[in-house]
Amino acid sequence: MEDIFVREAWRRKEIGRMMMSAAAGQAARMGYRRVEWVVLDWNENASNFYKEMGAEVLPMWRICRLSGESLDKYDGGGGRE
Repeated sequence: MEDIFVREAWRRKEIGRMMMSAAAGQAARMGYRRVEWVVLDWNENASNFYKEMGAEVLPMWRICRLSGESLDKYDGGGGRE
């Protein structure tokens, strides 16, 4: 799953909590031991929402990304089509 987003007009109506609860419930039923996602460090509202749900926000993790020309350096000469 990628990008759960609730439009501003629908916020504070428990929709985000219902979606997150559904995802967590499915993971628990399937025997998964954790659910992970990312939140931008400046998004305090989202971080607080997740904390209220019982999530641990891990400050020591950072997302790393290779894309564009940086990624192309690793294509082994095959290139992209």
